[in-house]
Amino acid sequence: MPSNSSRKTTITVTRTEKKASPWWIPLWLLLAALWTFVAGDWYVCAIYKECKPKLKPVVVTTTLPPTTLAPPTTLAPVKVVENFEKIYFLPESSELYLSESLEDAYPIVKIMNQEGKNKEFHITGYYYNNESKSLGLERAEKIKERFSAYPWFNQIKTKARKIESEFNISKYDKYALASEFNIVDLQDTFRVKNQTIYFAKNATDPHESNNILLFLKSLAQSYKNGKIKSIHIIGHTDNEGDAARNYRLGLRRAKMIRKMLLNAGVPKKSVSFESKGEAQPDATNKTKQGRALNRRVKLITK
Repeated sequence: MPSNSSRKTTITVTRTEKKASPWWIPLWLLLAALWTFVAGDWYVCAIYKECKPKLKPVVVTTTLPPTTLAPPTTLAPVKVVENFEKIYFLPESSELYLSESLEDAYPIVKIMNQEGKNKEFHITGYYYNNESKSLGLERAEKIKERFSAYPWFNQIKTKARKIESEFNISKYDKYALASEFNIVDLQDTFRVKNQTIYFAKNATDPHESNNILLFLKSLAQSYKNGKIKSIHIIGHTDNEGDAARNYRLGLRRAKMIRKMLLNAGVPKKSVSFESKGEAQPDATNKTKQGRALNRRVKLITK
């Protein structure tokens, strides 16, 4: 038997270490639970048609105090503001409509202010079929009243002229132009009326005529102001002499007026001309007065 001094004692120490669970296990359990819930809800809805009702949006109605409520209103129709760049009239009426000043609407008024000494200013009121001559005079007098402050008021003459047509409506489906203005030098043998120049017998040179010069100056100013875009000139004659000569005479007169317009500042491209000779008389050629009315140059503006 060995002695106590030589006995060896062996002690075994055992230590148990706790290992951590893998990280993916909780995640897998969470996903499995979520899948079970979703699959079960789908199975009940799709197979047994017992789906959960959808929630409807809640509508919140706010009631304002009675004092803040206004009764419903209907929108009033928009009123069209009518603008009249020249003098217009209604049928069977002498009340005139003009939005602009007389000088802005009619350049001839400015010319009368500057060159009206010893001249007359003629205002012609039109009257149409089914209207009376007295209405034409009333229209002219109504216009004359607008000139009461002008220094040449006493040089104004009024008259009426019949237009052989129905009331010529040209504005807002109910208004028409029914007047014209002319500056008249009583010593001048040329006359201007309704944009028509009347020539003395065999006359071709109108350069010395104040009546024509003032009329064409006014027309050129209207062109420059944009109120007209083009001017067409037509020469006419009486029937004295042969037709070929009268055609050439009418053409010479039209060319002269065209040249005067170009000198007044109207560009060549905006002025055209032609001659009708004796082919389109405006009155009878059997009387002196009728032939005088046929010796004319008509200007048509657009």
